[in-house]
Amino acid sequence: MRKLMVGVVAIALLLAAAASAKQVNKGPRLNGSFRMTATILSNDVGIQPGSVTTDVYVFKSSCGKGGCPSVGLTRESGDRDVKSTLKKTAPGVYKGTEGPESYVCVNPIGTPGTFTGDHKVTVTKAKNGKAQKISGKLVIHISGCTETIEEVSLKGKLTQ
Repeated sequence: MRKLMVGVVAIALLLAAAASAKQVNKGPRLNGSFRMTATILSNDVGIQPGSVTTDVYVFKSSCGKGGCPSVGLTRESGDRDVKSTLKKTAPGVYKGTEGPESYVCVNPIGTPGTFTGDHKVTVTKAKNGKAQKISGKLVIHISGCTETIEEVSLKGKLTQ
């Protein structure tokens, strides 16, 4: 009888672990290169709200399949690549902070500063379990300069 109970408990634990693993990878897979359009919402840098810029976001999933618990992000912006890790907060929703990274102040011009960026990325369209379109928000916090913040809304499409 005791062996039977031990066997039943072991099977129950294995089933619970398998179910938990499926929950962890729930949601669309965020992986690949996305061409991003960033629309300036607000800032104290001197950029006109509504202005549009483009970046490339490259996501690298941290697991074998499905929506991973975390994804690596390389934001290719101008002549720099800014790296961060985003954590899944819900199926298809990831948040994380990049930096601190060096920054050249606008005011006073040329003064060295630093920035960090808070990302929130949401998968808005998926096909065959893989993210095709995303949206989000990036809030950049600047220190060591007169300017302190830049907020942008993001929209992106998978390019590869």
